[in-house]
Amino acid sequence: MELQDKKYRILDIFFRLLKGEFVSVRQLADEYSVSGKTVSRDINEIRAYLSENEYRNGNAQIEYSHREKAYYLSMDDFLSSKELLVLIEILIASRSLPKDSMEEI
Repeated sequence: MELQDKKYRILDIFFRLLKGEFVSVRQLADEYSVSGKTVSRDINEIRAYLSENEYRNGNAQIEYSHREKAYYLSMDDFLSSKELLVLIEILIASRSLPKDSMEEI
């Protein structure tokens, strides 16, 4: 059962980071009823995965915020907000999408 708990904990931490949350080792340790060292190891496993698969994940990294006293996920943006808006405007103007897709946008 412990291995399942570890997998769940690591995935949960990773998805929290993906959602933009700041994750505190102390808070997570209390929440999962494990030691701070255990949570730190979990975060290091996620870091190792991101490092080994850098080409796949857009240079995502886990960084520490001294201000928040917590970890967060730093990622290169695929497109900036301006670039995304221009791309949408081009698609709308070109009428290259079906009508129902246009209405959704």
